[in-house]
Amino acid sequence: MIFKYDLSLDEIKNTNHEDNLNYYYDSIKGLFQDGDIIVGYSLGCIYASLIAEKLEKDKRIDKIVLIDGTLDFVNEDEDERENMVNWVADMIQKKSLMNPSKNIRKMIKKIIEISYINSCWNFHTPKINSHIIYLSTLNLFKEELECISDNYEYILIDSSHQDIIEKDFDKISHYFN
Repeated sequence: MIFKYDLSLDEIKNTNHEDNLNYYYDSIKGLFQDGDIIVGYSLGCIYASLIAEKLEKDKRIDKIVLIDGTLDFVNEDEDERENMVNWVADMIQKKSLMNPSKNIRKMIKKIIEISYINSCWNFHTPKINSHIIYLSTLNLFKEELECISDNYEYILIDSSHQDIIEKDFDKISHYFN
């Protein structure tokens, strides 16, 4: 869940990825028990890694499972913002929302603003002691993983980014045991 969907447009404009990280960390730190696992998918791999680094100060993590996500902790790709605006415009056209209602227009603006915020980030590269299992559908991010930890497995999975969760979960489910 992205808590920013509950915020006003002005509140969204004043949030950043550190706010997201702190929100997620504060939400789980009291629930997390020694020996639990952390899982991140897609962009969630960054957050899972950063949260794991914070949790390791007081808790024992059984393992961290990162599923087909970026491990670039800095991304300033302005093209991502343009792509997101184009994607939203394409969705509007496909849904025949040529004359959207006021509420739909507000929602579209909110989605675009959240997408802008989510398209660029600048985090430090975490250092993690716990065991990491990185499941990748493409042969990417091995070098970045080596910068995060010496205690990892890098596993290439025959799937696609979307299918690894939606259709091919059986290929990765045993890594959660």
